[in-house]
Amino acid sequence: MSTIDIIDPKKAPERISEMKAMAVTLMYSQRVLRPTMDELYELAKQQPTVIETDVPMAGQESLGLKDKNILVSFTGEDSGRSAWARRILPMMDEVRSSFEKANERVRYNRMLREVSYELMQRELIKVNAYFSKSSDFMGKMEFLVPKEFAKLGLDFAINFIPVTDETRKIYEKSKQINETGIRIVCYPDWINDEWLFWKSRNPAGRQNPEDPEPPRIMMLFDVENYTAFLLGARYFGEVKKAALSLIWDMAIWTGTGMPIHGSSKTITTVKKDKKTATTFISLGLSGTGKSTLGNDPHKESLDYENGEGVHIGNDDALVILADPSSKKKGIVGLESNCYNKSNDYSIDSFYYNTVMTAENIMVAKDENGKRMLIHEDVRNPNGRVESYRLGFEGTDEVYDTPWPDYMVLIMRDEILPPVTLIKDPDLLISMYLSLATRTSAAENVTLKEIGKLRFIPGANPFNLWGIKKEIEMLESVFNKIKFKALVLNTGGFFKDWESHTNNEYLKISKELSLSIFPKVAKGEIKWHEWSATPGMFYPDKASFKDVVEDYDKFFTPSKIKDQAGYSRLRKERIEQRLDFLKSIGAPYKYIAPLNKILGNIEL
Repeated sequence: MSTIDIIDPKKAPERISEMKAMAVTLMYSQRVLRPTMDELYELAKQQPTVIETDVPMAGQESLGLKDKNILVSFTGEDSGRSAWARRILPMMDEVRSSFEKANERVRYNRMLREVSYELMQRELIKVNAYFSKSSDFMGKMEFLVPKEFAKLGLDFAINFIPVTDETRKIYEKSKQINETGIRIVCYPDWINDEWLFWKSRNPAGRQNPEDPEPPRIMMLFDVENYTAFLLGARYFGEVKKAALSLIWDMAIWTGTGMPIHGSSKTITTVKKDKKTATTFISLGLSGTGKSTLGNDPHKESLDYENGEGVHIGNDDALVILADPSSKKKGIVGLESNCYNKSNDYSIDSFYYNTVMTAENIMVAKDENGKRMLIHEDVRNPNGRVESYRLGFEGTDEVYDTPWPDYMVLIMRDEILPPVTLIKDPDLLISMYLSLATRTSAAENVTLKEIGKLRFIPGANPFNLWGIKKEIEMLESVFNKIKFKALVLNTGGFFKDWESHTNNEYLKISKELSLSIFPKVAKGEIKWHEWSATPGMFYPDKASFKDVVEDYDKFFTPSKIKDQAGYSRLRKERIEQRLDFLKSIGAPYKYIAPLNKILGNIEL
């Protein structure tokens, strides 16, 4: 029996909640299969909502597989994350002090007993995995799902760290911060009876304020016991983010370090035969360019023949080590491979041949009658793939990187130039907490919500630990590491040359964004203080002349002709940030920098 399965019965009653007890018990019910990787693939291939293509699976040898093709699964209307479906069970302290909270917990537990009853009548598969391979922060996970949805189990095994003799030895030598691990139960074809009843009264989905729509799907989290039940979840992104939410919560409450929803990479540059390593962590929501920036080898900007290059850490999930009791420095990567959007996986793209499995991607036959994948969001928005990380240039078996030299906040805000530098630590945290983005198809929301401006602290909408704890850890990390911050706007910039309308902005090209990291690492950017925005600096006009002709004309704030219109938009956006920071209870020291900027805006 694997150590991942063991619970000490002498200690169990005092620390196991009902929800965790149900999850553990389910995993030992009569009809649970524990397939090998090969068996798991074959079960996934039999899933009715899966198509086997004729395209070989990348990196299959790393999983112990041979002669396997890419499998594509389809998830119905839910092809993005449903943040609105998350429910956090009240903590035990809340239950003891509040009848309302106690009643809420009882209601959810009653519902989960019925869920467990239904699942026990199904054939289930159980998949074990680890997160990270760092001796300072590594843990174990169990995932349970009905056999009819084996593809979710396959993607779970591919995305995280497989349990092998090698990884088991690494785990046994690690700190083992939480010995009982994380458990996730997924029931994709669960239907909420309350929603079904509501639907019968509202067949056209009409919204009535007096009769609101109940949640169609639910993600239930018992954070204290690192357990989740994902009810109605078919989309693998829900499984992945449920696991990451619990992992990050474990990191922050054990004092191990700072959770980061972002990518990590180290760029090595050479000047006068001296090598310099510069590490970047890029924080951003899906669709903002986080993976594009994080995984690019910067071939056009670096002299590989002279020893320059890139080491790619992890694509989406990190922990910055900051435990005061530990001398260990660095950033821990949590995942084995990359769950990426494939909107730019064109047939001639390098990334096209890194696909291991796919989700919600078009499949068609070519002239030879072979089933092929067609990406680029042809079938639906937010097509997804599990990409083979070691297929990316600049990767190796090491998922970790040194501590960051730069924290990069990727935003979509038209008042911002393509890149700015922040030196003021209070402004850095202020901008971190009010990270601006726009809702993309990666989120399962209504059409009217797509494209709306919103603020997501640290680009991490999966926070289970609260803003107060996040601020405390961010302050602790910054005081220990003293990194700088870059703000990258990967959307559009205020446009007034030729003609300006409120909905028209100057697009910031991918080529421009990709040139920023190498230029920063080489020290090729000369920064000027942005007098209208105290604490921020923008590039000299010559810094990007090799990438964008007339960069200064288009992207330098002081060169904007319609200064009155730009000032009005800046005032509006700064006020929105201030309102948001106040709404989340941010300390005044992180409100003050934005107040200072607001006071500098002349209308």
